[in-house]
Amino acid sequence: FKFRVGVQPWVTLDLWKGAQLHGNYEVPFYSNITSSNVTVPDAVRSDSFRYLDDDFTFNRLLFDQTLRFTDRLFGRMTFGYLEPMYAGVGGEILHFLWDGTIAFGVESDWARKREPGTQFGLEDLDVYSLLANFYYHFKPLGATLQVQYGRFLAGDVGWKLTGSRE
Repeated sequence: FKFRVGVQPWVTLDLWKGAQLHGNYEVPFYSNITSSNVTVPDAVRSDSFRYLDDDFTFNRLLFDQTLRFTDRLFGRMTFGYLEPMYAGVGGEILHFLWDGTIAFGVESDWARKREPGTQFGLEDLDVYSLLANFYYHFKPLGATLQVQYGRFLAGDVGWKLTGSRE
């Protein structure tokens, strides 16, 4: 049985209209997560266990700016330490149709792999994604379906379906 336990304090600061600074810090108390797998030198996600030890680190430290171009057209630009494994820059253009239950857009990210066990260290591995997004919000259930197609971080091209409910 492998597990990791700790706390993740976070803060979000509203800087000006549409601009936020997010910080999330990982403070693990205990972790016994290891793997016997031998990872390839340019592993994109298969070495995620290396980021789950008992080192304190920023999970996220990023700046996020959203813009409203028209009543139905929005943009987002993000940069910083995006997640435990990657730092970089990304953006999205999103357009809502009709009553706002349907939206489509394009998003892209360029990222550099973070060095495990460090606060701000980066490795020499650059990756990018380019995705077309489609969203459908079913109001009676408060459910949203997201369909993505494109190039993901590992270079694979394909589909991703995500469902959520509030």
